[in-house]
Amino acid sequence: FLGEGKQVCIESFPKTAKANEWLRLLWTYLDLTVKQNITKECPDLPIQNVIKEVKPLWEWCLLPAKFEDKIALVPICRANTIVDLIEGSTLFLRQKHVLKKLKLPKPVYTSIGEKVQILGQLVSNIDKPDSILIALEAALSRNELGSLDAHDANVLLLYFADNLDKLKKSEIDTRSILSKLPFYVTMSGAQENLEGKCVYVIPSAIPTKDMDVWCTAQHDKVFLRCDANFKDRGLYEYLGCIVLEETELYCQFIFMHFDLITPHGREVHLMYIRDMVLRRLKGAAKEAMVQGLKSLDFLPDSNGALLPA
Repeated sequence: FLGEGKQVCIESFPKTAKANEWLRLLWTYLDLTVKQNITKECPDLPIQNVIKEVKPLWEWCLLPAKFEDKIALVPICRANTIVDLIEGSTLFLRQKHVLKKLKLPKPVYTSIGEKVQILGQLVSNIDKPDSILIALEAALSRNELGSLDAHDANVLLLYFADNLDKLKKSEIDTRSILSKLPFYVTMSGAQENLEGKCVYVIPSAIPTKDMDVWCTAQHDKVFLRCDANFKDRGLYEYLGCIVLEETELYCQFIFMHFDLITPHGREVHLMYIRDMVLRRLKGAAKEAMVQGLKSLDFLPDSNGALLPA
């Protein structure tokens, strides 16, 4: 029962009324001890006070949690890997629904009493985004994290983007954990993590025709379609992503592999540049695009070879 890395299946816990009562009384005692320090000026339970009281039991498996197919006692020090999706702000109902799909372990209050307030302070909930990240990272390390579709993945990431100020002030490395999440939707529609990768964010209106040709040619790079919500909230910047403008994308990547794109694909891109991009560009950006087009081989000769205009 002792050890930070241990976990005791509830079936191994003595199946007696006295054992269950002892666990309930222990948490009731801890709860009352912490509440003695509550004042009118500070009606909530400061997390520092909670940790101080439970520190002697920090590595003991005394916290009942329900995993997908079992109930187990985990060390109190791993409380922030357990997620209470009942508590917390009602403003995040959609985000709670998404988190439920990830099959994160949740506290079992019935084993220790419904009125034990300090457990709610120790476990993660939707109002503590950095603790949600800790729970997600723990589930990843156990290979027990559920999957999401692209829409739900964006809902989850937007939750973190909306709470970016809190994440920046956290004592944990939230940037590192965010990059590990396997929920970033790439241009191809796949979901990937960004850990250790060179990530480019490209304009959302770029044609997807023959996209796999120039995307897959960049073996060490990840391309994400720009989400204005993430960009405006600073998520891409926080993660160290490189946000490309259309001129940069075409001149640095797409034009480099233009000969590999199908004739129809080349036509789609050129019409997009003519009808949409050049009309918006000004100054140096427009000049760079024009120069890129001038050096681009895209007109077939009588033998089928591509030549510049």
